[in-house]
Amino acid sequence: MDRRNFLAAVAASAAGAAVLVLPGQTKALSSVPVTESKQIIRATCIRLGPGGPYIHTNSMHGNRGVRKVGMNSAGDLVVYTDWASDHSEQLLYAAATIDFQLGAKGVTCGVSGGGPTSTIRLVDGKGIRRRANSSFWNPKVDNIWFMTISEISD
Repeated sequence: MDRRNFLAAVAASAAGAAVLVLPGQTKALSSVPVTESKQIIRATCIRLGPGGPYIHTNSMHGNRGVRKVGMNSAGDLVVYTDWASDHSEQLLYAAATIDFQLGAKGVTCGVSGGGPTSTIRLVDGKGIRRRANSSFWNPKVDNIWFMTISEISD
C-alpha cells in the first residue's frame, strides 16, 4: 500500500468506517460503515510478587475498569472488571502482555475470558507454569499489562 492509500485508509477508519486491506494489496478493497456503538477500554498494570498480585497504580501507572486482581487455586492471575451485568457488551479484544523485565526471564502469558473475569496463565522460560505469588517474581519490577476492548451497540 502506498502512502496516499495508507493515509486514506487511516482517515476512513478515523471517520468510523471499517477498512479491509489484505497483504500485498495496493489499495483498500472496501469500506463499510460501522454501526453506532460505544467502545469500552479496560486496562491496568498488574504487579507480581511473593505477596500476591495487585493493581499497580501511581503517577505513571493507571487503572481503568479493573476492580481487583487475585489468584485461582492453580495460581493463575484472575482479573475482575466492571463488565456490564446486563449482558449488553460484546468482547472485541483481550490481551495480557509481559514487560521487558519478564521478557528477559523468558516469561510468557496468555489470557482467557475477557468479560467480567479473565484468567492469565504465567509460564517461565523453561516452560514451567508459575504461580502469581511465586518467589520467582521480583515485586519491585515484574509487571503484566492487561487490556480488553468491548462494545455496546445502540
